[in-house]
Amino acid sequence: MEKSYHADLLHPNNCYVFFDDTCMVCSFWVRSILFYEKSPIFYFAGLYDEKSILLFKKRDFQPTQDAVIVYIDGKWYEGIKAIFQITKRCRYPLYTIYCLRFIPFFITNFIYKCFAKLRWRPGKMYCHKHSSIDINRILW
Repeated sequence: MEKSYHADLLHPNNCYVFFDDTCMVCSFWVRSILFYEKSPIFYFAGLYDEKSILLFKKRDFQPTQDAVIVYIDGKWYEGIKAIFQITKRCRYPLYTIYCLRFIPFFITNFIYKCFAKLRWRPGKMYCHKHSSIDINRILW
C-alpha cells in the first residue's frame, strides 16, 4: 500500500522544492539547481500536483499562486525567501543570487513577483522530460 502521499519523505536534512512543472522557465531553474547544488539535498515536486496539494493540507500550509515553495528545516518559504534558501545551498553562479538578500525585501520581492508574472508572456509551454540522472530527485 502506498504511503500517505510521501508525507514521510519530508526529512529534515533535505530541501523540498515545489515548482510550477508546466513552466519551461521553472524547469530550467530546476535543472540549474541540480547542476549547481553543493550536495544532493534537493527534491522536487510539481506545485499543483494532487499529491503536493494534499501534502500542503496535511502540513497546514496554504501556498500563494505564482510562487516557488521550499520546505526545509521544518519551515515553509515562498517566493524570494524560497529562492534565497535554495541559492545559499548552491555553488557559484547561483550563489550570487543569495547575495541579493542584503537588498531590502520589498525590492527583491517586487522583482520576484514581476518575474513570476512575466514568465508566462511567451505562452504556456510544457516542461522537458527529466533525464535518468535526475529522475530519482523528482518526488511525484
